[in-house]
Amino acid sequence: QPRSFAFPESLNVTVETEVRNVSKRVRNVVGYLPGETGEYVVIGAHYDHLGLGDQHSLAPSQIGKPHYGADDNASGVAVLIEIAKHLATRPAPPRTSVFIAFSGEEGGLLGSRHYVSNPLLVPVSGMYGVINMDTVGRLGDQPVSVIATGSAREWPFEFRGITAVTGVQTRNIPGAAESSDQK
Repeated sequence: QPRSFAFPESLNVTVETEVRNVSKRVRNVVGYLPGETGEYVVIGAHYDHLGLGDQHSLAPSQIGKPHYGADDNASGVAVLIEIAKHLATRPAPPRTSVFIAFSGEEGGLLGSRHYVSNPLLVPVSGMYGVINMDTVGRLGDQPVSVIATGSAREWPFEFRGITAVTGVQTRNIPGAAESSDQK
């Protein structure tokens, strides 16, 4: 049972610790649906998670407590899988759809950086666009924040169209491209 303990203000504490680097091999999970042209669209989400909330947590009262990842990463992966399932039942689209569940996002966009340096299936030069889903599970009645819409002139119009067709409100944010795997 955890207990609270208050240190006297005059108490000096010296702490010694050992730091161990642990390396583990992780992998991106990649699938695709072939299209009719040499262009392709990446639809991505990250599947890794650190486990504990840190100072950047959207839930400040949960810092240091387990963050199970259902909101941050599992919600994006669930949407990625549903999009892939839906598109697989339809005729071939004009562009190839590449679905990537990235590893290492929480550790510095490691999986997406690796993919760009070592693309599978098609070259990066054929990439028409990237739709990356991160933290899509806590929407409630709020609009979907679509970041980096300033990276292509078509994006704001595409997402306004999605709002018109689905009724799901979107909020276009031209910047913030560096905040996740879409970088």
